[in-house]
Amino acid sequence: MSAYPVHYRTKPLIFLIAFFISVPLNLFGSGQYVFGADLAGAVAPTQNDATLAAPAISVSAPSLPSNQNAPDDFSTLSNVGNLERLDAAIKEGAVKIAVVGDSISQGDVDGLYENSVVATLMRLAREQNPDIAFTFGNFSLAGRGMGMYSNRNYIGEAGAVENPMTGFYREPGSEVTRQWPGGSVVGKSWADHVKDFAPDLVIYMFGANDLTGSSSVNADYYFKSLDYQNTWSKVPSTAIAPAALPSVAFGHQEQVQVAADAARDVAKVRNLTVLDINRLFNLHRAGVDVDKLSFIRDDNLASYPTGWSPETGTTFAVSGSPEQYTLKGRGAAMFNRACQDVSLSATFTMPSWSGQIGGIRYRSMGSGLSQYTAQVTANQVLLYWGGTVIGRSAVYAPIPDGTSVSVKVTVRGAKHEVYLNGVNVISVYDFNNLRFGKVGLVVSGAEGTISNWIANLGVPEAHGAPDLSDIEIYGLGDFSTNPGSVGGNTINHPTKLANAVIWGGALNPLLQHIRSQPRGGVPASTQASH
Repeated sequence: MSAYPVHYRTKPLIFLIAFFISVPLNLFGSGQYVFGADLAGAVAPTQNDATLAAPAISVSAPSLPSNQNAPDDFSTLSNVGNLERLDAAIKEGAVKIAVVGDSISQGDVDGLYENSVVATLMRLAREQNPDIAFTFGNFSLAGRGMGMYSNRNYIGEAGAVENPMTGFYREPGSEVTRQWPGGSVVGKSWADHVKDFAPDLVIYMFGANDLTGSSSVNADYYFKSLDYQNTWSKVPSTAIAPAALPSVAFGHQEQVQVAADAARDVAKVRNLTVLDINRLFNLHRAGVDVDKLSFIRDDNLASYPTGWSPETGTTFAVSGSPEQYTLKGRGAAMFNRACQDVSLSATFTMPSWSGQIGGIRYRSMGSGLSQYTAQVTANQVLLYWGGTVIGRSAVYAPIPDGTSVSVKVTVRGAKHEVYLNGVNVISVYDFNNLRFGKVGLVVSGAEGTISNWIANLGVPEAHGAPDLSDIEIYGLGDFSTNPGSVGGNTINHPTKLANAVIWGGALNPLLQHIRSQPRGGVPASTQASH
């Protein structure tokens, strides 16, 4: 079993966990597709000299095991991670695949099951690999989310009248659909039904109902489920399918995108396969690639304070020439452009390092409790989420007064790296905010000087005009009344076309991988992918 890197995340409040586990739909959210819009966080105290200088708790920056790829090592066009157990089953000639998810993967709501993503997987896997005996189990439950699946107390109930807040009931499915083989068992958790199926591959297809709006809460659901899965006597391979966004009219786009980003980065951290429904959806519906960012360089300090928002009491003033502009003073200022991933660097020169701090802020959502800050003091480098230290590194010798030091921050998804004078001193995973926020600079204590400011700001890459509308993706909601309906519920249940192009399209990396694997010493077919 592979070793996994440590990940840092804020523990959610117990009542929030209970709420989002028990309530499958959270009725709040925006009503449009937004990438990089200005964000406002909850009202909270801004970081000040006292909070920035507060004693640090002990946190170790994890290093990656030698057999573990870092997220940066993944090609944005490659979705295949560790499939060791699946590959062994392919070689043996018999493969068991379990799917867990919501109504979309359940497949028989507002559309024909034969057009659903799971039925498509079953059909293509068998057609493309006639030499392999596939057994499927679709353990999806309509209206549920990842929080319920990760809850060991969410169990099978007696009788056909279920209470979806506390449990579930399912009759044994047919051999054709492979929905809930054997049916649900009273008192057995959802995950244990999958465990007892003994799959070689588990595919997670959640997100439509995971409307917590919190990357860390959603990531915790996955980590909890994956950690339990790794205790099974037969540890399966895993694939995660980040969810498509619902229709604009329904809303909740931001919450579902938060869930999808968390799912994608959990897969990258654990080196799991990604079947990126969300990425394909955004390409077709919004014309942007959410997993391939374009970086905009904008580091001209000459226009300060134009385009910046200095905090009250900030004394920064620009000096220098076009070759080298500097900010001198104390306080903090945010640059008024939202971005997602970043590469930021600045040189800080302090007359009295023993009483001063220089810092770079990023993914700030408008308050001191909802932003990351990488800061350097005379004795250590610290990385904060809000007021919580998530990474630290001691400086080998106190920084002498008047010395200039370079601080650089690079962020890709959940991976955060901080460099001091070109040396990587902090490398951590954190899921508190995977979305957009602003960047900024801070000097506390006496006046200091900031120079060599370089800001590379990442936003989803545009790929032309969208080619599918909400109606083409989610239909007219007429499946029960129109014999010629293409399916869909106008909200988040896909049409026949969307199932083929987006949901089915996301299966291609997995299907191609299965075709390419050797069988019992005989090379796999080299048939062309399609």
